[in-house]
Amino acid sequence: MNTRTLNTGYTRYWVILILLLILSSCSSSPGPKIAERAFPPALQKELLNLHHIKTYKAGKNSFVLGLETICLRPAMLGENGRKTILDLEGSGSLRHIWETHGPGKSPFILEFYVDGEQHPSITGPFDELVDAAPKCEQEFIFPGGSRVDYDSYNFYLPVPFEKSLRVELVANPLIGLVFLQLDYRLEDKSMEGISLVQNNDPDGTSIDLQYESQDKVADSSEPILPETTTRKWRFTGDKKVRIEGPAIIRRLALNTKRKGVTMQIRFDNSDSPAVNVDLADFFGPFRGVALNNNQCYFPMPFASSAEIEITGSSPNEEWNLEVDLEQVGEFEPGWGYFHALHTRVDSSVGYLPFQVLSTRGKGHWVGMSIFDTHHDHGGGDFTVIDAGTSQPLFLHGINGEDYFSFAFFGKGENFPYSEAFDNDQGRMRIHLENPYPFSESIAVNWGVTEGLSPRSVAFWYQDSPEDMTMTETEAEDREWLVFGPVTVKELLKDGNTPDVSDLDRLFGVLPDISELDQGMPAEAEHIIFSKKLYGTYDGWAKQKASGSFLNLMYAYGHVMNNLGGNHHMGYYARAMMASTELTSDEDKKVRLQLSYDDPLQVFLNGTLIHSDSLVHNGFVSNLIDAELKQGSNRLLIKLSDTPNVNTMWAGINLRVLDNTE
Repeated sequence: MNTRTLNTGYTRYWVILILLLILSSCSSSPGPKIAERAFPPALQKELLNLHHIKTYKAGKNSFVLGLETICLRPAMLGENGRKTILDLEGSGSLRHIWETHGPGKSPFILEFYVDGEQHPSITGPFDELVDAAPKCEQEFIFPGGSRVDYDSYNFYLPVPFEKSLRVELVANPLIGLVFLQLDYRLEDKSMEGISLVQNNDPDGTSIDLQYESQDKVADSSEPILPETTTRKWRFTGDKKVRIEGPAIIRRLALNTKRKGVTMQIRFDNSDSPAVNVDLADFFGPFRGVALNNNQCYFPMPFASSAEIEITGSSPNEEWNLEVDLEQVGEFEPGWGYFHALHTRVDSSVGYLPFQVLSTRGKGHWVGMSIFDTHHDHGGGDFTVIDAGTSQPLFLHGINGEDYFSFAFFGKGENFPYSEAFDNDQGRMRIHLENPYPFSESIAVNWGVTEGLSPRSVAFWYQDSPEDMTMTETEAEDREWLVFGPVTVKELLKDGNTPDVSDLDRLFGVLPDISELDQGMPAEAEHIIFSKKLYGTYDGWAKQKASGSFLNLMYAYGHVMNNLGGNHHMGYYARAMMASTELTSDEDKKVRLQLSYDDPLQVFLNGTLIHSDSLVHNGFVSNLIDAELKQGSNRLLIKLSDTPNVNTMWAGINLRVLDNTE
């Protein structure tokens, strides 16, 4: 981390942390190495109330800009080119901008237009905005910005808005290859009446950012750290301990960790564990604000009891367990129970993402750690929130390392938000700046290539102490036949955007479905930058939806062996098809709720029932009236994967509803 961008408080934090790590390394005590109060109050504040369930709507935009030039195509952004990268209506706040452009000064300027402004209230080269952020005096997030290894830039200062927010990117003066992600909140009034303003120095050499009216925030005062008492247990082999409540576990520490040893925690006499993890992966190699040297600082409230159980230990294996406990009057309304789940698969198939979490209920997601993903360039995070509602949300990242706020497979520490050792040893991301609330369900997936054995630990809060998660098999839903992708390079009108004015012409590159039904080979082409790989598809490939969502980002993984086995996901315009069977016991009218972000055509039993040629600003959900006949009905969807605020992403969410819904 480049500490020259950090403010005085953050520098003090580093000094304290380094001293504590040195002292702990010199200790000969067999008990847990304690780093009590290792982080400044501003950081601890983020953890203090993390168990308060959030209710806003989380959003995320992701872009890869300039890649078309590497693919030997015309540049979409030339000198002084302009692109809208965020366009929101309503109340909320922008919470995080991550970006990398490689070495050198930022090749673009950002302009922030708040609540309908005609002129931007904040503007400047992005690297200069990042350097200015930690200098801003504020109580909302810590730190406000950082540069991390391998030329990654993070801007965390919240940008509040009450009516709208538009962010424009302007090439400065000629844009190169830029990877960019923005996280935001909608329907959030927590910063109402507050604004972030820019006051440049008179000589114009530096950017000064300040908040106006930040005293309107009720919890902006210095946090009062809770008083805790420490309880200790020493034992050999497996053990279960019980703690009476109401209380909040503020720290849980063990003297060691070992792969194959499981820790389960049950709250309030629940039948199933809220925490079910492999100890080695739960603590990992991490040393941040939430997990640090075999210590967990995630708050764990409970009303009546907490049972911590260690299993899988050797009979003579010695354990020291410590818990810092805050006594409370009651388990308050709006609190959530801490949950953590360890997941692994023996061998990934490449065309299906790895499921980190699928759970039902209400709560908010706060992050994950992941191991043994190897090269996941073009993979990364994808989250579906409230898939079973009328307005599901879809949050899509770019590459694996980018989710952790690093780039080019960088390693390092970006406290308190993320750590990255490497793709196999482990990486962790904690969403302290923007947890993902859910009211009905959440599914978090990670793109991995074929033949890997990825492992993960998910962290979230939920309004029930019971285990509401589903295994990957339990989460599987409708079976689809998929085909593609097929390049549409002949129809590109500029850069990497296809001409979608005539969908029949656009989808003319796809083969006839009768040929696929017969298993006839079709041409396959995959483009990696300027390199083209050719092969064949042997008819349809089978793929199951996860819940109601069919992920088509990795559909070509079915034929990678025919394309030289290259697993790069690619970012080029392409056409795909997906077909499924809808069965009915009678002739009846239904409504299809379809969510998508790409131009598409929908056919039922060969008849076109829906067409949309727009490249949307994120996923939209439409209700489509349809008539099912008794027996089997064939639903066919043709879509064009086109660049938008979800970069190059393809997927559909399908729910079959009663026609009165």
